[in-house]
Amino acid sequence: MRQSLLVTPSYRDAGRLAEFGPNLARELARAALNLRWIIADDGSGPAEVEKLTRLIDELRPVYPKVELFSPGEHLGKGGVIHRVWDNDEEDEWLCFLDADGSVDGATFVALLKRAQELGPGHAVIASRRDSPETRVQQSAFRKFTHKVMAALIRRTLKLPVVDSQCGAKCVHGDDYRGVVQRLKVKGLLFDSELLLALADAGVELVEVPVNWVERPGGTVSPFRHAIPMLRSLRKIRKRMRG
Repeated sequence: MRQSLLVTPSYRDAGRLAEFGPNLARELARAALNLRWIIADDGSGPAEVEKLTRLIDELRPVYPKVELFSPGEHLGKGGVIHRVWDNDEEDEWLCFLDADGSVDGATFVALLKRAQELGPGHAVIASRRDSPETRVQQSAFRKFTHKVMAALIRRTLKLPVVDSQCGAKCVHGDDYRGVVQRLKVKGLLFDSELLLALADAGVELVEVPVNWVERPGGTVSPFRHAIPMLRSLRKIRKRMRG
């Protein structure tokens, strides 16, 4: 089986990743996946890079195939994920998982296994939805802002998914490389743009409801990031929908 690649972007998130990282390392080791795990620092500064370096040293005895990527500049979440993915030409599945642990390690492993079962032509994405098997734990404010943004994205881009912004996705490498030239967004809406490009190329978007737990300490603010996200949304629509 060809190797897969997991990117965990981290922007001033070493503290939360220190809590979540051991869980993910254990689940990756238990699953015996042929997978490289890259923790990608998004220009957080020398102190954060030092913390991540120490963390990786602690994780390697559990999961040896973990490494640090640090471009030394702030590229945006999408920018740093694309930088790692674009440097890869062989891995079969390209995945990312947020550093906060809202989606846990066992859930990510299940997502990747589902993707491997489905094969090329499918992208498997986590979806924050209550179901008979899953529960979403978040504040009323976070739930409201999530629903509003999700509705805006669906209406503006005609994207056929309920939750395009959940931080766990697996895309087949060949499918990604087929659309990468269309991708321009480096910020928080990069995955909506990615899903739209994949859907236009005939890739089936498979949404999987997951357990999701809101974690404190994030750097994303609905107030500070709302306007840039709306601007990105309009740019995506104009460029990809005309």
